[in-house]
Amino acid sequence: MQGQRDATAAGGKKTINAPAETQSITAANRDLREVKRDGDAGRFAGREGNDVAMTKSELIQHIADLNPHLYHRDVERIVTTIFDEISEALSRGDRVELRGFGAFSVKRREARIGRNPRTGTAVNVSEKHVPFFKTGKQLRERLNNR
Repeated sequence: MQGQRDATAAGGKKTINAPAETQSITAANRDLREVKRDGDAGRFAGREGNDVAMTKSELIQHIADLNPHLYHRDVERIVTTIFDEISEALSRGDRVELRGFGAFSVKRREARIGRNPRTGTAVNVSEKHVPFFKTGKQLRERLNNR
């Protein structure tokens, strides 16, 4: 019965038609969830949706796994250096652009008068600079054309 699978709807079993491509994707997702439960392949491997972010150590481990010819300490040094250079550039007020991925910049927020939500009294909020990220065209297209 290629193209059919069971789905639970309103408490009962119902057979629906699904393309074979969808079945293989569903099976791959199920396999990833099982791997996640077993803990064999990185914590982020079976994540669904945007519920948890990838940490720096997970990124380093993932890159090291994809590049077995590199030592783990070298991958860690590379990732740390990239993040440090981006941070240094932003602290100088520079813009960092990674073509196809996006651009990091610093935005200035004016001083303003805010309100304390508990008491309702006016509070002076000083001027601040905040990091800002704008996605690149290729990343946006990749996210929207899943």
